Amino acid sequence: MSSCSRRAIAAASVLGRVSVLAGLAAGAPACGAASIAAGSPDAGATPDPTNACAPSRGINASPSAIGDAVALMNDLLAQGRTEVTLPCFVESLARPLGATAVNSRFSAQPAAGPRSPRVFLFSGPLVVSVVPAGPSADLLELAEYVSPVRSIKAEIAFPRLAPTSPTAPYDRIAAAGGTVCGGCHRNEEAADTVDGIHAFVSNVLRPVAADEVPWSSVEAEAAACDPAAEPARCALFNAVVGHGPLEPRAFSADAATIDGT
Repeated sequence: MSSCSRRAIAAASVLGRVSVLAGLAAGAPACGAASIAAGSPDAGATPDPTNACAPSRGINASPSAIGDAVALMNDLLAQGRTEVTLPCFVESLARPLGATAVNSRFSAQPAAGPRSPRVFLFSGPLVVSVVPAGPSADLLELAEYVSPVRSIKAEIAFPRLAPTSPTAPYDRIAAAGGTVCGGCHRNEEAADTVDGIHAFVSNVLRPVAADEVPWSSVEAEAAACDPAAEPARCALFNAVVGHGPLEPRAFSADAATIDGT
């Protein structure tokens, strides 16, 4: 959790899954998140058949909502694995995916420097973010767009040893009257409900330009990673870059940065 969130947030409340506007082509991750200007993966994207972590038939490998992501990770577990790791989940996502990387330290999911930046993966109106190293390397941040500058925030910790409930991604960020993200992502309010379960929507934040990391640097770090020395870091890099094409994504100029620019 960022220092901004710690200063701003008090106790807990019940959160849950929400509905999102259909047809949106962008998303932003939780707590220190970015927004998408435009564009999404091809509607016909399919999982890599050579991928060991691939969804079962009928399970969406291009999740467009937080609930879809939960269904995907639960399917991977139901295939007989004792656990679903974060690299396994990332590998299972159908390509192409939008992607960008930032060396953002002021976040609920801080980068561990330009060598291990925070990576955003864009799947239609859903965006997930991961970091290859550091204290948040076991966290998946998720968000759904409900408008060009508003998104629903969630978080899931890995590995998954048991099925993930519909409310679990929201329970992790619950706070009094909202979420721990609300201290930085302003104008937080209850989102629409599905089956009586509530979640919260708030403003998105885009990284400052100085924090952007060229994608060529991410690919170079992935290629140079030594699995014997850094197995977890290399596994996540491989999950991101080693399972199909990625497409650059720009952040919406309509979203503010953390410093207000």
